[in-house]
Amino acid sequence: MTARRIGALLSCGLLAVGCVSTTTSAPTISTAAYDATISEAAKKHMRQFERLQNVWFRLTSANSSRCEKTRLMSGFWYAYLPMASQPYRSAWAARYGSSEYVTVTHVVPGSPADRAGLRAGDRIVARDGRNLGTGRGANRRMNRVPQSNHYTLAVLRDGTEVPIYMARIRSCNYPAGLMEHPEVNAFADGKSVAVTTAAMDFIETDEELAYLLGHELAHNAYGHLAAVKTNAVLGALLGAAVGS
Repeated sequence: MTARRIGALLSCGLLAVGCVSTTTSAPTISTAAYDATISEAAKKHMRQFERLQNVWFRLTSANSSRCEKTRLMSGFWYAYLPMASQPYRSAWAARYGSSEYVTVTHVVPGSPADRAGLRAGDRIVARDGRNLGTGRGANRRMNRVPQSNHYTLAVLRDGTEVPIYMARIRSCNYPAGLMEHPEVNAFADGKSVAVTTAAMDFIETDEELAYLLGHELAHNAYGHLAAVKTNAVLGALLGAAVGS
């Protein structure tokens, strides 16, 4: 076959390829499917947050004598739901219903709040006999709970007002938060602790989580570096998981 013939065939082949018509389009995702995906992500975040707070409350209350900064805690979390960011506002509304009252979003099992009978979904209407009202102002007034060993709440549950007699126990005053991030890691800055969502996915047991959080608590309680990135402790957890 001559060079001219080969060149002609190649030219025809290239032209043929160039003339092929291809049609591409982005996949279509329905609004309902998108909302469902976001809702599931929010629910997962809520479950991780609750697991984190369960372990953190037990750890910080058991080690309060080691911490310079302490506060009195009952072991529950609350929010004025309309102030929550999306998509968590929708997830909370689906779980607890929409309300203008301050709503209990989580109660740590075995905590003073749990023993007092407080439940997630309760609407807090009064504290120590004083009405909190509704809206943003109610949330601010609830935030000003005095640091006393005992106090009372009045909550709405299934349309009935229920009195709650609450005790408090001393706990390290270093809040723990959940950080949306794909890296398996945790941080301490001397004032608080943050754990990534990827770390919460990776850590299988509460004992492993307590080990990680205890490491972070020590950084804050003993005044280590102002900002610590705990690759070492997470590496130890990774090694333990692979070794098992």
